[in-house]
Amino acid sequence: MAAKNPLEGALLEHGAAKANERQTIADAARAVREGRIGDAAALLDEKLEEEGSASLALRAQRAERWEQA
Repeated sequence: MAAKNPLEGALLEHGAAKANERQTIADAARAVREGRIGDAAALLDEKLEEEGSASLALRAQRAERWEQA
């Protein structure tokens, strides 16, 4: 779906990121319920690593888009 303006684009991007986070948490919770604690930890560690390696330039770009909108 194409955004019609910068604010809409930023909101769509944010919503997609949140949906991805919720899915990761749901997958980790399912692994815990199934007794696969190591798998749950690996999923969460992977997500934290992804977040930690996100570039500062991307975050600055997002902030700039919010300010422009």
